[in-house]
Order: sequence, then C-alpha cells, then structure tokens
Amino acid sequence: MSDPTLPHEAAPKTYRYLRVGVVAMAVLLGVSVGIEIAVGPALGILDSISAYYYTPVRGVFVGSLLAVGLGLVAIKGREGPEDVMLNLAGMLAPLVAFVPTPISVTVAGFEVDQRTVPAALVPAVENNVAALLVLGVAGLAFAWATVGHGRTGSAHRRSLAGALVLLAGIAAWFGLARESFLEFGHYAAAVPMFGLIVGVAVVNARQTTSGAVHHRLARATYRRAYAAVAGAMGVTIVVAVMFFVLDSTGHRPFFAWLFWVEVVLLALFATFWVFQTAEHWHEGLPELAVGGGRASTVARQPS
Repeated sequence: MSDPTLPHEAAPKTYRYLRVGVVAMAVLLGVSVGIEIAVGPALGILDSISAYYYTPVRGVFVGSLLAVGLGLVAIKGREGPEDVMLNLAGMLAPLVAFVPTPISVTVAGFEVDQRTVPAALVPAVENNVAALLVLGVAGLAFAWATVGHGRTGSAHRRSLAGALVLLAGIAAWFGLARESFLEFGHYAAAVPMFGLIVGVAVVNARQTTSGAVHHRLARATYRRAYAAVAGAMGVTIVVAVMFFVLDSTGHRPFFAWLFWVEVVLLALFATFWVFQTAEHWHEGLPELAVGGGRASTVARQPS
C-alpha cells in the first residue's frame, strides 16, 4: 500500500495545514474570550479583546498571536507588497501579545492605570520584548543568508530591508523611550498589523490567480470576496478612528466599542484567510509566489 502523501504533495499539504492553523488560532482566541465572558467574574464585556490579557484568557491570547505571527511570516505571498505585508504583520503580532493594553478597570487583581502597563507586569514585558528582538535579529540574519540570487533574491532582500527597518525602530523605541513604549506599544503594533492585513486583502482583490481555479467566473468570485472583505475592514477601521476621536473628547459612542471593533476585524481576517486557503487549497501558494509569476506546476504533477 502506497503512502497517501506522495512527495510532490508534501509541500502543498504543509502550506494547507499551516493556513488552516492560522484560522484555528483565531477561532481559539474567540472561543476562549467567549468562555471567559460566559463563566468569568461579573465584569461584563471588557473594553477590548486585548484587555482579556488580564484574565485567564492570557495564555490563549499570547499563544494564538504568536502562532498567527509565525504563520504570517512562514507563508509565502506574492513577490512584492503582499509578501512584505505578510512578513511585517507577522513581526507585529508577537508585540501585540507581549505588550498588554493599558485598561482602566480592576481585572484579576491588577489595579490598572489606564495610561500604562501595571508595574507588576513590566519585568515580564521587558523580558519578552527583549527576547523577541534577539530572535528577530537572528531570524533576519538567517533569512538574509538563505536568500537566493537573481530577480527573486533581489525582491526578498527588499522585503528583508523593510523588516530590518521595522525591527530597528522597535528596538530604538524600546531602548530609548521605555515609558512611552509601555504606554503606546500595544496600539502601535495592533493598528498597523490590521492595516497590513487589509493591504493583503486588497492585493488579492486586484490580483487573483490560482492554478486550482480554472474558470473565470470562479476567479471573479474570489476577487469580489477579497474586495468585500478589504472594504469591510477599511470601513471598520474608519469607524474605529471616529469612535476613538469621540471617546477622547468625552463623548463615548457606546460601551466596549473597541471590543466589538476587534471582534469584527478578527472575524473578517478569519474570513479572508478561509477564502485564500480555499483558493489555494491544492497548490498551497499563489502562482506568483511559485516560480516568479509562472503557473504553478505543483498541483498538476501526476499522482
């Protein structure tokens, strides 16, 4: 009896499972937060999903964001903006996990000043961020050493240069303005991370190519789905900015508005990822990420 996973099927299956794993982590976080709301202390819904860092959800919150970050970096997007945005979003995800959001209520015994991270957590945050920076340097060095030659290698080096600039900026902020970093680091990572995911959805809406989808109607369907998700994400972010302005002037739109904004963005991210996973189910990667723009032959080899 032959092995059901043939050699030429291993790569697409690996990427398939990796993609499904990213969605699974989003679902895991949502379920964990839902359980805490249902059975946790009578706090009601907290101000944001990130505020559940201060509850029993913390392990799932940190672990799921780390896994999502790894998945976004590991999954190869199309050369150019898509791959760069996936890498940068993946780099920001652990920072969102390690630097908790300042909140203004007492949760799980922490008396929290809304302007900064609780003092009891600062050593852990500093340790985790420092370790992340060391790993980032090592990861970029490894990536640079393994970059190929030619046009593809040049594109990868440009992507790595962008990642290096981001890492250097985080390191400088963390080292030179620690108080400011603790106050704003979570938001400075979370907002661009979601913005980069919107950008990836826009790229897919404009450039849908798949070896597994041969009919123009199917391709157009995926393109419309990505456009709808990107548009919904963009509208949600604009609404969030409006709510933030109102909130900062003392006119709070409604209770826990940021929580619901994050729920919508998380759901839209999962929706986008499900569509992209379905589109590239057989070949694992967009065609333009396999062979520099030529049609992928991975899914077409004889079985």
